[in-house]
Amino acid sequence: MTAKTGTKRILVADDDPQLCQLIHDFLETQGVETTLASDGEEAVKAANGSVFNLCIMDYDMPRMNGIAACEQLRSMPHTATLPVLFLTAMDDTKSVDQAFSAGATDFLVKPVNLKLLWNRISLLMRLSELDGETQRLKSAIAVLPPA
Repeated sequence: MTAKTGTKRILVADDDPQLCQLIHDFLETQGVETTLASDGEEAVKAANGSVFNLCIMDYDMPRMNGIAACEQLRSMPHTATLPVLFLTAMDDTKSVDQAFSAGATDFLVKPVNLKLLWNRISLLMRLSELDGETQRLKSAIAVLPPA
C-alpha cells in the first residue's frame, strides 16, 4: 500500500543530516512531505508506521545499510511495490548491481542535482500511480461476469 492521493509523502534515509535537510527543504518547496531517517533501521520502522509514495535511500549507513533496508521494504506487503530511489556516492558496478538486486527502482549518484532528483521523483511516482491504476483495472476485470 502506497500513498496515492492528496499530499505526496517521501521517506528520506541518509546518515548525512545536511543532505537530509537539503532534500527536505527542496521537497517542501515542491509541496511534498518528508520523513527523515538517519539509517536503514529507522527507515524500515518509519515505513511500518506510515504510507509513502517513494523512498530515497542511501547505500552506506550505520546500523542497517540501504541494501538491507531495501530488502526489508520489499519483503513487507504494504511496501513491496514502494519505489526506492538510491541516492549515493557508491557508483561502482558492484554497488549498483547490489542495489537493483535488493529491489531498487532507480539509482542516482551524489553529489545531488536537485533538478534531476525532482525529475526522477516525479517520474517514479507517476509510474507507481499508473501501475496501481493498472492493478485496480485488472482486479475489476477479473470480477466481471462472463459476456
